[in-house]
Amino acid sequence: MNWRRGFFRIWIICSITWCVAVLLIAWPDRVEWPWSPPLVIHVRMPDNAMLDYPFQWGIDHIKTDLQKQMNVHPGPQFDPKTDPFCIVRDAPGCDPKTPWPVPTDWEQQFSNPPLPIMTAFKNLSFVAAVPSLLLLLFGSIVGWTIKGFKRA
Repeated sequence: MNWRRGFFRIWIICSITWCVAVLLIAWPDRVEWPWSPPLVIHVRMPDNAMLDYPFQWGIDHIKTDLQKQMNVHPGPQFDPKTDPFCIVRDAPGCDPKTPWPVPTDWEQQFSNPPLPIMTAFKNLSFVAAVPSLLLLLFGSIVGWTIKGFKRA
């Protein structure tokens, strides 16, 4: 019976089980895989039009572009015949010279960005590998110590 080989095989099984358990339990919900489609930020304009921006642009660049879009946008259009509430020009939203407000509800899409795959692996590799290596080191030290008590 070879104790060294048997314990080494047990260590391999335990290490693989530990690594799989760490990956299953601690793997982030959102990971950016290489084959994933690029992330898109959806912005709903006041007239219900939808603008799509690349995630890589960031909040500031998208805000700047939205401000440009709002300056070009003619503002709310009204027709007193079809919209009786806009007969009074002082009513809110009825002045055609008033530009649309810049939408702000899209910024929450940046709150939980996906992790790049390599960042996810770097974060979990320490937790997955170090306990297994420490167990191997501990077993080697115990084996070396027990081996020293053998009679010559």
